[in-house]
Amino acid sequence: FVMAVLTMSIGLVADDIICMGNSNTNQLIQIEVKLDKKLGTVELESQKYELSLSNDYMHVWQNTIDKQLYTNSLSRIDGSLTVIAEGVIVNEKPQPVVRAILQCSARDDLHF
Repeated sequence: FVMAVLTMSIGLVADDIICMGNSNTNQLIQIEVKLDKKLGTVELESQKYELSLSNDYMHVWQNTIDKQLYTNSLSRIDGSLTVIAEGVIVNEKPQPVVRAILQCSARDDLHF
């Protein structure tokens, strides 16, 4: 009984979020995000990442794909997810470059 209650309560902690939009190369991006504010983690495509910032305004985490570091900022104000590639060489200098800005919504708030 105790295990069943713990299992059900753990599942209720995470927020299911759907994000969609285009990358800066006009590629369609659709991702599901499981945000667990209690544990301070976010899960994308079966990979968990620690939140580096979580407050009343936003949740931020970093991840690496193919040796490229990304910073992800999920706004609690407008529901946007901004994905920034860190250290991209532009004019011979490493700079952050916006890779995508997605609109996000709680799964329960989808229209249909």
